[in-house]
Amino acid sequence: MRLLRSARNDKTEERREFLLQTTLDAGALLLQYFGKIGLAHAQSKENISINVVSQADLQSQELVVRRIRKSFAGESILAEEGDLAKKKKKLEKGSLWVLDPLDGTVNFLHGFPYFGVSLAYCHDGVPLIGAVYDPVRGELFWAEKGKGAYLESVEFRVLSVELKKKKKLRVTNIKKLADALMVTGFGYDRHKRADFYLAYYKAFLTRCHDVRRAGAAALDLAWIAAGRADGFWEWQLNPWDVAAGQILVEEAGGRITHLDGSPYSIFHSEETLASNGNIHDECLKAITTVVRV
Repeated sequence: MRLLRSARNDKTEERREFLLQTTLDAGALLLQYFGKIGLAHAQSKENISINVVSQADLQSQELVVRRIRKSFAGESILAEEGDLAKKKKKLEKGSLWVLDPLDGTVNFLHGFPYFGVSLAYCHDGVPLIGAVYDPVRGELFWAEKGKGAYLESVEFRVLSVELKKKKKLRVTNIKKLADALMVTGFGYDRHKRADFYLAYYKAFLTRCHDVRRAGAAALDLAWIAAGRADGFWEWQLNPWDVAAGQILVEEAGGRITHLDGSPYSIFHSEETLASNGNIHDECLKAITTVVRV
């Protein structure tokens, strides 16, 4: 499906336009499956019953990977499904595309309308362009390093898609954790480590305005960038969960670190804290109150 944009010959935009178009098309593919396949059509990954993959994940990834290999031959790809997920420790240098073909697979399979596609282009491990697309709401969140973060509404036409109502994103101005709406998620080991995750949940729930758990980390980070929530923490994430989200948060004026406050790397994303920046130190302090079990 072709994206309608004003004609420009600026070569620096080629990679960004490719990324946005491909993300939109992968999202359109997901919508074709949504509501038509469920848990009965999914398979467990790594013998973990709650970590599942569906035909929608695989078809979305195939579409994106095929296009990258055609348009940017020789550039590395790190994606969630199959062998492409096993290379992450070898890709910290050079050009790299990082893909989550279906962020929120469990939501998708249950018919819960909170899922999307996440795609980022990185160089030497740093996200330079990223997009997260929510096909249910028709919302495309994207950012480019040094040029800001944006939300565009997607309007479908016959054989084409037009982006409308472009809005520059900005994180919230909430000053105190007590007034903040926090977002979190739980790792695939949550059945075995429920007490561990709930200890952190309690630490925030007793200090902030409220906590939400929606089940799609890339979209969660996009919502932080869009000012719909104030902070986010999660364990056990992977580069494809956070690469686009990192640049969205940072370009929208927010802050993202590891849970100890150290500078963030998508290749060490097992601990992630993102916020509007104002409440970040309070979030770090809340984390230190938990005795790890």
